[in-house]
Amino acid sequence: MTSQGHGSSIFCGLALCSFALLVFCCGTAQSLLLGVRDHKQGNYCILLEANITGTVQYTDEENVSRSSNFTVPDSAPTETSYNAVRPSHCGKSHQQITIEFVPDGFNHTELEADHTWYLTLQFNSTGSLEQGSYSLSNYTLDVVFFEMQNASSHYNGSHTYTKAPSFKPEWNAAVQQGQPNAFTCSQNALHFVESSVTFQNLKVIAFANETKLEFKEGQITEPCLLDVRTSDLIPIIVGACLAGLVVIVLVAYLVGRARAKRQGYTSV
Repeated sequence: MTSQGHGSSIFCGLALCSFALLVFCCGTAQSLLLGVRDHKQGNYCILLEANITGTVQYTDEENVSRSSNFTVPDSAPTETSYNAVRPSHCGKSHQQITIEFVPDGFNHTELEADHTWYLTLQFNSTGSLEQGSYSLSNYTLDVVFFEMQNASSHYNGSHTYTKAPSFKPEWNAAVQQGQPNAFTCSQNALHFVESSVTFQNLKVIAFANETKLEFKEGQITEPCLLDVRTSDLIPIIVGACLAGLVVIVLVAYLVGRARAKRQGYTSV
């Protein structure tokens, strides 16, 4: 093998390793950023950034079990609903964010353009405002069925999906010296009775006091268990890539040496 071929092999190996790490570590979709503003102080107490998708299960008019996938669109209002059945609000020990959206994934008619769904997330705090923690305590999904879903009439056109009783959400973070940490996760699902909602590239903070609809620079975060395990895998992947490059270089050297010997014998 020539030095040019040798270099090409090494370059290809590096490129493959770099591509694998980029795919493994980085997300490409732009996330939706939402916030709940305290009307008295004007600051944001909850910030949530994520790509949100989900699945709802229901029974149609023929009594057949069906499921529909949906996406919370980028056009969802950034300041969440204060006028819903479960309105967004800030509080000292209890805070709530209600995301108002018309879901993507349905070919609805013009008359159904106001079929608004509401995803409500409730947070509770424990301990003091200076030193404690907060966690996601409950959540609901209010849906209005579209004509194409042909949902059974016993739903009366709408349904509220509630938290699965046995499911314990992982969303929680500490409050240190009055400053709450943010909870992050590359992918995390909330389970409802006959439904689920998945958050990708999730970053959320509650009981905050932010002046802008953005996470401040240097915000302390607490990753979910999935991401903790993933971060442990990165050194293994890097090591495997380096080991692979060593093998490529060694094989290239041995092949090149063997060819050089054969060419030497031929010239004699």
